[in-house]
Amino acid sequence: MGLIRRIRASLFLKIPLIFILALVLMIVFIAGAHRLLFKPPMRFESILTHSVSYAQLISRDLGHPPSLQQARELADRLFLRIRYEAPSGGWSTHEGLEKIARHELVTLKGMAGAAAGFTPDGLCARIPVAGGSLFFLLRPWNKGFHHRVNQLLLAVSILAVLLIVGIWFLIQALLRPIRVLREGMTKLGCGEMDFRMQSRRPDELGELIRSFNRMSDRINDMIRSRERLLLDVSHEMRSPLTRIKLALEFLESSEPRQAILEDVEEVERMVTAILESERLDNPHGALRLETIRLDEAIRKVAEPMAGRQPGIQWRNVPEDLYVRADAERLNILLRNLLDNALRHSRHSDPPVKITAERHADGVIVRIHDSGSGMPPEVVNHIFEAFYRADPSRSKQTGGYGLGMNMCWKIMQAHGGRISVESQPGQGTTITLVFRV
Repeated sequence: MGLIRRIRASLFLKIPLIFILALVLMIVFIAGAHRLLFKPPMRFESILTHSVSYAQLISRDLGHPPSLQQARELADRLFLRIRYEAPSGGWSTHEGLEKIARHELVTLKGMAGAAAGFTPDGLCARIPVAGGSLFFLLRPWNKGFHHRVNQLLLAVSILAVLLIVGIWFLIQALLRPIRVLREGMTKLGCGEMDFRMQSRRPDELGELIRSFNRMSDRINDMIRSRERLLLDVSHEMRSPLTRIKLALEFLESSEPRQAILEDVEEVERMVTAILESERLDNPHGALRLETIRLDEAIRKVAEPMAGRQPGIQWRNVPEDLYVRADAERLNILLRNLLDNALRHSRHSDPPVKITAERHADGVIVRIHDSGSGMPPEVVNHIFEAFYRADPSRSKQTGGYGLGMNMCWKIMQAHGGRISVESQPGQGTTITLVFRV
């Protein structure tokens, strides 16, 4: 079933398989026609009649009774083989003719009891003579019509195989832009907006690649414009927010003052998240990489949050796991993921579990909760900036939709990967892969 699924999903397999099927059908047809035509008794009346006439002419030169010496001379000169059979005994010009002479031949009408036919050994004829009969192997298998047909079948098969192989490489060359497009779509879907495909082909597929690049440029420009707008607005908001907080310090403590202060701090956190995301995209915001003991980094983030229900379990993280990371960004990454896991878990759920292991790809960290989970349509957009699964964007169900986007950017900046597996009602698992 796996092979069938691969074939159904791959154009590069379907097209050659069509040609291979055509080749097989052609070979089966030729082989079937060959078997039908040459299956004894094979009737090629005109050929067989002429063969008997030829044998009768030869027999006249053999004398009465036929002479073995004369037969050998004729056999060498005419490239044939002769066997004489009589009740008193017989002879053959070549070894093995006695066995060949047992083949069934077709008795021809009006030819005085003579018979002829195609056999696996070649074109044969038998004519009665005084005191016995003469058997002729007129055209041995390696020289006769039967052999020529087999050679034709072999030549056609070899040619067909060569054509299939040639067509395979031709298809690979012609459809290579499709592979390039698939790679480009994958990279674009993973957020590599600067990826561009190269093609000098003047045909439709080349134009399709160039159109894809133009589309990517426009999308990238729109995203950059949006990000610049957010960045500019965030920078402009920092000064008014600072003045508002300073003014609130001169007000007496009251419930309205506290509510305003909380709102200001929430907006300030959003501005900070936007600016931090921009720093990750900016080459001047390079990571300060260092070797970090993973269990200590997890403990540093998890301990202050362990009092929140349903709790966090991280004790099984091995002590000998190290990663090359920016300590500040790693702290932000783990804090955001654990905060999401706790927020979307019920108090009665099992604790959020953190596990880590060394793998061929690097160090893998998994954060699993048994909370509400997410449907596939939410998982597909979870790393987009400002995306919220709750259309109402209520504060009780989440923040501003920047946390997971920042986590994705942090992992990208570290050269790692982040993925999400989730089912509604069955919880969510976040997988982080750090290269070592």
